[in-house]
Amino acid sequence: MYPVIREAHTTFEPLLKRTLNLVVTQLINKQGLTQFKSIVKEFFDEFFDTNTDTNVDDNLRWAIMQKIIMLILETCDQNQLSEIMIEYTKKFEERLSYPFSKARESEDPLILYNLVKEKSHILLCFEVMFRRLKADTIKTTVHKRVYGEAAQGNEITKFLI
Repeated sequence: MYPVIREAHTTFEPLLKRTLNLVVTQLINKQGLTQFKSIVKEFFDEFFDTNTDTNVDDNLRWAIMQKIIMLILETCDQNQLSEIMIEYTKKFEERLSYPFSKARESEDPLILYNLVKEKSHILLCFEVMFRRLKADTIKTTVHKRVYGEAAQGNEITKFLI
């Protein structure tokens, strides 16, 4: 399936989107929470693996994020989405905190470019989660489970700012 999801401008692109939409909405999102989290973990593991693909724009990591993970985030139920946010907030923060200066030290200019792309995709994930989840859910459930019971409820926002 992965060679196919990379295709951006083909005659079968509309059919591919339809098929992926069916796979996500009818198969992945219908799983129980444990199985759902396991499937989502597989996709995020591939997205976070910088060795998955080192191409510039025609990159499998970006295709996984744009065509599968984002679709999951947009279509899963509120409980599943809050579980994803709880599961990945610390990992997102870790990746967003990686300094650009370290990437600049590399001989390969694509490392910096790929870091910028990765951070952009992570911010898109946060955008979807903040847009779809109720503020009260984020404040009372997500923050408490990610940062502990003493959390004020705005830690993610403070981090992003």
